Amino acid sequence: MWEYICLGKSFAFLFLAIFLFLPYIHAMKIITKEIRHDTPRESGLFRRIPGPKPIFIDIETTGLSPERARVYLVGCLHPLDDSRFQFLQWLSESPLEERKLLTEVSAYIQDFSPLVHFNGDRFDLPFLQQRADELGIPAAFTERDSFDIYLRAKKCRTLCALPNCKQKTIETFLGIHREDQYDGGRLIPVYHEYVKTGDARLEHLLLLHNEEDVTGMLQLLPILSYAGLADGNEMSIQITEEAPSVIAGNDASELLLSFRLKEFYPSRVQFQTAEGWYGILQDHALRMRIPLMRGELRYYLPDPANYYYLPEEDTAIHKSVGEFVDKAYRRQATEKTCYIKKMGCFLPLPENVERKSSGRSRKNLGNENFGKEIFYPDEKKTPYCEYQPELLADADFWNWYLRGVFRKIR
Repeated sequence: MWEYICLGKSFAFLFLAIFLFLPYIHAMKIITKEIRHDTPRESGLFRRIPGPKPIFIDIETTGLSPERARVYLVGCLHPLDDSRFQFLQWLSESPLEERKLLTEVSAYIQDFSPLVHFNGDRFDLPFLQQRADELGIPAAFTERDSFDIYLRAKKCRTLCALPNCKQKTIETFLGIHREDQYDGGRLIPVYHEYVKTGDARLEHLLLLHNEEDVTGMLQLLPILSYAGLADGNEMSIQITEEAPSVIAGNDASELLLSFRLKEFYPSRVQFQTAEGWYGILQDHALRMRIPLMRGELRYYLPDPANYYYLPEEDTAIHKSVGEFVDKAYRRQATEKTCYIKKMGCFLPLPENVERKSSGRSRKNLGNENFGKEIFYPDEKKTPYCEYQPELLADADFWNWYLRGVFRKIR
C-alpha cells in the first residue's frame, strides 16, 4: 500500500511540474518571407554600405542587461537581387530556446558582411555576444564588420533639425509610416504573457514591431545622404541652367545660387549658419543664399623680411621701393603687417586656407589646387576670395565650397 501511495505522490508531482512548466515547453518559431522594396541597389543608397553581402539585423530582449535578460526575437533581412529581400525572424516561444535561437542566427549570418543595424554597436551586437558567451556558443557577433546607421545619422542631427536620433524620429523626418506603435520596453510584458498563453494576437505584436524595425532600416537609408553632407564627404554637383543673381546693397551683397546635386534628398531641409549662409535642400535641388562683402580687404604678402610697413599708409611695400622712404615713416614688416589692401566684392570661404609663400592658397580641391588670392578683413580670421562672375562655372570650386559649408552645420 505504501508503495502505491508513494507512486501516486510521484505522479502528482510530475503532473504539477508539467502544469507549471508547460508554458515554457515550446519549439522555436522561424518565420521567413520575401519582401519587395522600392530601394533598389542601383539607386546609390547601398553604395554607402561597404561590403559585398550586407545583412540587416535587429533583436528584441527581455531587458537591457545581458546578465539578467535574454534574447527572445531576432530579425534579419538581406537582398536577393535589385529589389527583392529575404526576411527571417527567429522567435523563442520559451526562455529555454534562447541557446537554439542564438546558435541558428549565428550560423545563418556567417556568410554575410557587414552586419547593418541601428545602434547595434552599443546594444544589439554586445548583447548577442555576451549571451552567446554565457551559453557557451562559439559565435562572433562583435568581431564582424559592422555598419551602424545610428552613428552616421547623428552627424546630420543639426542639419535635419532632429530632436533626437531615435529610429522612429528619423522615420518621421523621412515621412515613413509605421503600423507598430510599441517600443521594445513596452513589449517585454507582452512577451511574458505570450509565453504563458501562446496568444496569436500577442505574437503578431511582437513580430510586427521587430519586422518594422528591420525593414524600416531599408527606408532609413536616405538619411545616409544627409549624413554624408554633414560629414563633408565628396559631393557631385551641377550648376543649373537657372541664371544666378546678385542682390547688391551699400556695403554688402547676396549671391543667390541654385545647384543640382547627384544625391536624392526626399525631405526638405532648411538651414542657416552664423556666418550668414542660408539654404533650402530637397530632392536633387539646393538653393543657397551666400553673403558677399563689398569693401576693402587685406591681401597678405609672402616673405615679410623683404618688405617695409608704412604705418601712415597702412600698407606694405617691397624694400626695393621702400628704401627711398624716410626711415621715420617705415618699419620692418611682420607677418601681421605685411599686407596690401584691395577694394572689391568678396566671397567668404567656409574654411581657413593657409597662406603660402606664393601668396595663394594651396587648399586641395580634389585634384586641383585652390589657386586663388585670399583676403582678410581687419582683425578677423574669416578668409575671402574675390568674387568674379566666371567663378560660377567652376564646379570643382563649388564642390569644395559646399562641403565646407555643410561641415559647419554639424
